[in-house]
Amino acid sequence: GGGTVMVPAGVFAVHNITIPSGVILRGQGRGATILQSWHTEQTFIISLPGTHGGMADLSVFGKGSNADATTLGAVNPVVLVGGVENVLERLLVLGGGFSIYATGNDNSFYDVNASQSYSSANVATIGANWYIRCKFDQGAVSVNVTDAIPFANWTAGTVYTAGQARIVGGYALACTVSGTSAVAPPTVKNYGVNIADGTATWQLLAPATYADFLLGTGRKPFYRV
Repeated sequence: GGGTVMVPAGVFAVHNITIPSGVILRGQGRGATILQSWHTEQTFIISLPGTHGGMADLSVFGKGSNADATTLGAVNPVVLVGGVENVLERLLVLGGGFSIYATGNDNSFYDVNASQSYSSANVATIGANWYIRCKFDQGAVSVNVTDAIPFANWTAGTVYTAGQARIVGGYALACTVSGTSAVAPPTVKNYGVNIADGTATWQLLAPATYADFLLGTGRKPFYRV
């Protein structure tokens, strides 16, 4: 019949949680209650397929959302909103193929921050939903870049200086320590992790983009703000 499920402060390893219709999942604050996938690739971390459900006052971290020395990226979304008239408020959602994938309609997002996804946008909004006081960007630790867009491709045996940016495997890397690149391209790693390349060091560059929506094929933009 619905109700509120209270989640205490702490970090919890979770995956594939489905919130039923009429149920609210409520934490103790974005910095206090953290639901973390621990870099395990899942179909989703939290799903809202029904009506009049929601979640509030917590953080959800999908794959690739924090320092990880060996793997990069994710395919699946962190929060999947397929229902209608759900309410999501005061959330931080990080990582995933998309941080938020909203296919339903008339869902409301209030004060939701989504960041550090590994697709072309942090939020994919296929349905018509409400986004109020939300921030969707790549909010990782910034790396100083002196180069101008578009960035050139990485090349082997080249002297790079701190502040330069190069494209490796479709990702933009920023040079943080000057040096000469190796013979083979460096392995791209997650945000905030140093990437060794010969005597040079790089980090994954986090572009600052706001309201970066990816819309469904053939669908017109529909913003209710």
